[in-house]
Amino acid sequence: MLTLKFKLSILLAALDQIPKWRHMYIFGMSCAGCVASVKMALEDVPGVKHAAVDLEQCMAVVEYEAPATVEQLEMAVKEAGFTVEK
Repeated sequence: MLTLKFKLSILLAALDQIPKWRHMYIFGMSCAGCVASVKMALEDVPGVKHAAVDLEQCMAVVEYEAPATVEQLEMAVKEAGFTVEK
């Protein structure tokens, strides 16, 4: 018989594999090269499936799963030289 703790660990592991979406407001982009830099930085984070970046709306939409975290996504944008608005 499976213990409750074991059942919960299986459930949590399965939930980690469900793709998540994150909308991020990004400031400091001024051209298509900036958009490409942000997109590449986000897609280089392990677990990111897709990133779409819009210059006019100053926004990125990221589809990701474990092991990627929101903190890693924000850090990737910052390391690329841009500001993430929370």
